[in-house]
Amino acid sequence: MKKKLFSILLSLAMCLSLLPTAALASGCETCTDEDGDYICDICWETIEHACVDEDGDHYCDICWEWMSDLCTDEDNNHACDVCWSVMDWLCSDEDNDHNCDKESCGSWLSDCEDSDGDAVCDVCGEGIYPSASSLDVEAAFGDGQATVTWRPVTEQVGEDALASYIVYICDSESQDLEDAETVAFTPGECPFTYTFTGLSNDVAYDVGVEALYTLIKEGFDLPYSLSKSTSGIPISPSAAVPGAPEITGISYGDGSITLEWTAPADNGGALIREYYVELESENEGMTIGVGLSELGGGEVLSYTVDGLTNGQSYRAGVCAVNAVGAGETAWADAACETEEPIVVSFTDLENDAWYLEAVNYVVSEGLMNGVGGTHFDPYGEASRAMIVTILYRLEGSPDIPADYETAEFADVTADWYADAVRWASYEGIVTGYSDTAFGPMDSVKREQLAAILWRYAKYKGMDVSVGENTNILSYNDAFDISEYAIPAMQWACGAGIISGKAEGILAPIDPVIRAEAAQMLMRFLAD
Repeated sequence: MKKKLFSILLSLAMCLSLLPTAALASGCETCTDEDGDYICDICWETIEHACVDEDGDHYCDICWEWMSDLCTDEDNNHACDVCWSVMDWLCSDEDNDHNCDKESCGSWLSDCEDSDGDAVCDVCGEGIYPSASSLDVEAAFGDGQATVTWRPVTEQVGEDALASYIVYICDSESQDLEDAETVAFTPGECPFTYTFTGLSNDVAYDVGVEALYTLIKEGFDLPYSLSKSTSGIPISPSAAVPGAPEITGISYGDGSITLEWTAPADNGGALIREYYVELESENEGMTIGVGLSELGGGEVLSYTVDGLTNGQSYRAGVCAVNAVGAGETAWADAACETEEPIVVSFTDLENDAWYLEAVNYVVSEGLMNGVGGTHFDPYGEASRAMIVTILYRLEGSPDIPADYETAEFADVTADWYADAVRWASYEGIVTGYSDTAFGPMDSVKREQLAAILWRYAKYKGMDVSVGENTNILSYNDAFDISEYAIPAMQWACGAGIISGKAEGILAPIDPVIRAEAAQMLMRFLAD
């Protein structure tokens, strides 16, 4: 529409130019221009006043001279809004059809996708630059060398495309192409090949090809480049796959298995680069590649596989991998079965707390209960009656001989612990403060709990000699231990049932909190 209007206006301007134009110099009176058309009302002479452009079409409103003001493009069609000059602005392509979004622009955009490598845009079907995959770069690594092979881009863009190639190689660890060795390559027979020599064996390299070419498109020379790389490791002809690792341990958890091993004695003459952890079961099997960075770098390596089926029996193994390939798999002697632990649901337990495993143990074994149904009270103090009752339950709540004259502790009155105290007193596991006082609701001290467990261990016929030579004098408060509790504390420290606190102390007379009681009971009973 605008172009048609422009044509009409231009024709009208030409017609007016043919009208009589008596010059002012030839006697015409001073011109007037009441209709404002910049043409003299009397002699039709063009009046050379400065042009105005009130309608913004970049043409003089009356004389239609083109005005060279800067174009605007408010509708973003890449043409001037009024004068229709093509504007050389950057195209946009929001719909990803590889053509400018504005119909009036019609510019072809070259940033096409070509996942199948046929040099035709996957979206718009236009012939485009080839993708990097069209180079089809491969590399074969040998003794101190790497041979790179690739296809020419002209197979996709036509023989009239002018192409040259740069072949490069760099250390994979640095991946710094600025330090890469580059070679300008002159094409010969297809496929193209180039060999790098003098490389270090057992070192990972990235090798690649960059194609530089000019694509002929719609009469224009369009320069472009693309590159593709691959990687590998030169190896000595004498290198072989590594030997089998040595498995040192295997354990299970909730939906998980942890395997421990040491590196093979024979690495095959090449660096161990990763391990394959293998699991087999009746219903599933898997192989997991584990990089050295995931293993910590110690002498004993370990890896945990999660997401397994609880209750399922698995056979676990591991093999080492070097540049030559995977070696022999070492299998654990016996299958290991995952087990879903009982997870308590008390609302006052902290996530990832140090005592969670111990609380799970004592609750699942029926040794301790919660407080008020939803709480365990891990930081509440454990009482003497509570500890005695736990051991009494552990023994199956045995009857006391009828002829036993129990100590008459005046303060032992509640039914829930009375039988337990009488039993423990009968078996010599506990003593009172006196013949009449037991202190059932008193907080049990750390040395008292050690003594109770020590006596219970002897009652069960367990070997308690482990602590006879344990040196507890290294603790800063060793002399705070009561004389009666010294053998028991030696045994508890030597057996790993009790451990020191911060600042190198045993805190023998500190009250035992319920979480600590659960921990000590688990350490004592789990062994």
